[in-house]
Amino acid sequence: MGRINMWELKTSLTPNWVMRDEDISHTAKCCYGMLALYESTYGKCTPFIHSLAKDLGTTEEKVENCIEELIKFDYIDMKKLSKNHYEFFLEPGGIER
Repeated sequence: MGRINMWELKTSLTPNWVMRDEDISHTAKCCYGMLALYESTYGKCTPFIHSLAKDLGTTEEKVENCIEELIKFDYIDMKKLSKNHYEFFLEPGGIER
């Protein structure tokens, strides 16, 4: 069986190991799921903050807080591309340093 493309299903999926973590907020868990939905290849995605906010039904400020939280707990890495546009790596250490 091949890999499931969640974008085609129009459904986000947050892994159980993220959902079980009591240290991160429910909103950050949902944000991780949306990032996984946007994932293109090798755990990488490049959504705009306003797109994430719209898809999550929240504000850009809350999305930025969730991203900071996910980085703090080593769930994602991030590289800024331009204002409000970032490259996210769902596998920590995904950024070439």
